[in-house]
Amino acid sequence: PSLKQVNQGFAFQLGLLGFIADQGGFDGLTGRTSGFEYWSFQREKQGFGKISSPAGTRANQIAPEDFVDAIVTQFRAAAAKWLTGNAQFVGKIHPDYAYGDYDHLMRLEEWQGRNDAA
Repeated sequence: PSLKQVNQGFAFQLGLLGFIADQGGFDGLTGRTSGFEYWSFQREKQGFGKISSPAGTRANQIAPEDFVDAIVTQFRAAAAKWLTGNAQFVGKIHPDYAYGDYDHLMRLEEWQGRNDAA
């Protein structure tokens, strides 16, 4: 995911893995996570693969020491809204944000306007 996707709460995976590790959730690992990287193995213009990090000192990046806490805060808000709250699940929160491989299967046109009728 891009830095923008991480900052806007669309990519919890890396931070949640860090949280699980910090809580002793992986046998044989102890300590506090401090480095966060996404590895891509697809062909790029400059060669094969790349490594990027949403945590660091560049503009708009979350500081590495704050990364896990920031992601856990975002996840807890999302869980409180959709998993334990009363908000309805929707096919896509921000339809213009990104296109997914299965968007053509969500049958959005069938459901559009149903919330207005309720």
